[in-house]
Amino acid sequence: MTYFFFIIKSALEDFRRSKMQTFLTSLGILIGVFAVVTLTAMGLGLKKYISDQFDALGTNTLFVAPGKLLESGGFGASSLLGNRFDLKDFNRLKRVRSITAITPLSSKSGTAKGSKKSEFVTMFFSSEAFFNISGFDIDKGRLFEKRDVGKRAKVVVAGPKIAEKLFGSIGEAIDKKVTIDGVTFTIVGVIKSKRGGGFGGPDYDSYFFGPYTTGFIFDPDKKFIRFAMKTDENLPIATVKEEVKSEMLKRYKDDQFSIIEPTEILSVVNGIFGILNLVLVAIASISLLVGGIGIMNIMYVTVS
Repeated sequence: MTYFFFIIKSALEDFRRSKMQTFLTSLGILIGVFAVVTLTAMGLGLKKYISDQFDALGTNTLFVAPGKLLESGGFGASSLLGNRFDLKDFNRLKRVRSITAITPLSSKSGTAKGSKKSEFVTMFFSSEAFFNISGFDIDKGRLFEKRDVGKRAKVVVAGPKIAEKLFGSIGEAIDKKVTIDGVTFTIVGVIKSKRGGGFGGPDYDSYFFGPYTTGFIFDPDKKFIRFAMKTDENLPIATVKEEVKSEMLKRYKDDQFSIIEPTEILSVVNGIFGILNLVLVAIASISLLVGGIGIMNIMYVTVS
């Protein structure tokens, strides 16, 4: 035991003779350890958040998107070039009996002006079924309804974050007017927080949501970027996918659309994060190796 303490004492004395080298090497190791722990934690945290979002959708949810969104286990570039859908597609899919709820989706970005300030925002246009399919709950006011869609009412539901930014508080936003790219809407409700938006993900708390018929103001071609739907829980999801595919093939070729389950997207995302974590840990580990070699060098020089 006495010999052990002698070694520790000798090492400390030798390190004091090379204070700057010891400090810099130790700093490199600390940064390396911090980087490994932080990057891994961030990756796992984001992965869990995304998993929770898909779990909230349930196993009986499907998306139909233009082009081939998933190709060879990854996101296909052809999806960026796919044609957008229209009302004929929406009406066809509504006739599929195994679909219990369906909504078209389109989006619009622009400047929103409230009583307090102006903000650049994103708007989602959909049917009233969107909130049920996506698991959105109302906090204040009400969600827009089927009658709003039918009347092309200029009403929107706001995310809590954008409501506070534009009007000071969630409560103050209800029944207030907001002008988005020259079109004035009435805010009829504010949803509960979805706590998204980190690391480039969609921040639904900063979105506006309106009837898809009202969205045609910004898009005279009346096109949609995708469809989201709930399916009959008593039927296998594969059966419903085949029915949807059969309907879509009446207007499109097989490579012009994708029918996607949340689990498929989640599988790809998990694969991406798995590779990303390995790369980040490998990079951070290099600093640990360099720091370790530095300490070995100091010890070797000291002993010599």
